Amino acid sequence: MVMTRTDSSLSPTITATNFENSLHTAMLDAGFTLWHTYTASGENRRIYREIFNSSTYGTAFYEIRINTTSRLLSVSAYVAFNTTTNTGTGAITSTNNFTPTTGDAINYVALNGGSEFRVVLIRQAGTLAVVGQLRPSLNQPSWWNENTYPYVWYMMSLTSNQWSNLQTAGGVSLSPWASTTAVIVSRTIRGTVPGGQREISNAVELGATSAIPAGTCGVFSNDIAQSSTEGLVPGVDVLVVTPGTEEYLVIQAAIGGLVVRTV
Repeated sequence: MVMTRTDSSLSPTITATNFENSLHTAMLDAGFTLWHTYTASGENRRIYREIFNSSTYGTAFYEIRINTTSRLLSVSAYVAFNTTTNTGTGAITSTNNFTPTTGDAINYVALNGGSEFRVVLIRQAGTLAVVGQLRPSLNQPSWWNENTYPYVWYMMSLTSNQWSNLQTAGGVSLSPWASTTAVIVSRTIRGTVPGGQREISNAVELGATSAIPAGTCGVFSNDIAQSSTEGLVPGVDVLVVTPGTEEYLVIQAAIGGLVVRTV
C-alpha cells in the first residue's frame, strides 16, 4: 500500500521526557498501537503490540526504551510478554543505539504502510536512527507456519546498517534458518538510466543471511522499491516518477537503496 507519511519535529532543549513523548507520537503516526508501559533499570518502556492472526507467533511485541537520565534510545522485541511480571519471552535487544543531544532539533518521518511496513526515521543533525517493524505481504513460503516461526522482523541496529540487521524475536530455535537475521536483498542499481532518470525496481526481497540453511523470507508490495540513492538524504530526498505522479521517499542512501511510495 502507498505509505502514509507524517512529519513532526521536536525543538531543543531535548530532554528524556519530551524525546519519549515526541517519539511516541511518531510511533502512533506510523500505525503502532500502544499496549503496555512500565519502568525498569532507569528506563521508561513502551510496548507496541500488533496482532496479525491467532497463531502462536501471530503477534508482534516491539518495545521502545528511553533512559530517563542519559536519553539513550534502545529497543527490544518479544514473542510474548507478561504484563504482571513485566517480563518478555524470546527477547532481542538493539545495538548501535541512539542518544540525542540536548541542543539540536529532532525531525521525525513516520511511515505507515499497514502491517507490512511501520517505520519511523529519526534525524538529528547528521545522525539518522531508524525504528520499526516489517512483515512482507507477498510470497510468504507456503511451509512457513506461524505456530512454529514468527513472521515479523524488527529494526535492531538503530544508527547504522539498519536494513541489513533485521531480526526476529525468539532465537534460532524459532527460526527456519540458521540465523534470526534477515536483510533486504541487495541489487546493483547505480547512477541514472538514459535521460538522467533513476530506475525504480520493485519486488524487493527480504532474505536470510548467508548462514546455512538460508533462503527467501518474502517479497514486499510494489510500493516498497529500490533505486540508485547514493549521496541522497534518507527522509528528505524524494524521487518523482516521470511520466507519472508517483513519488518515492528515499529511506536508505546506498547502491540499490530502499525507497517507499508516498504519493
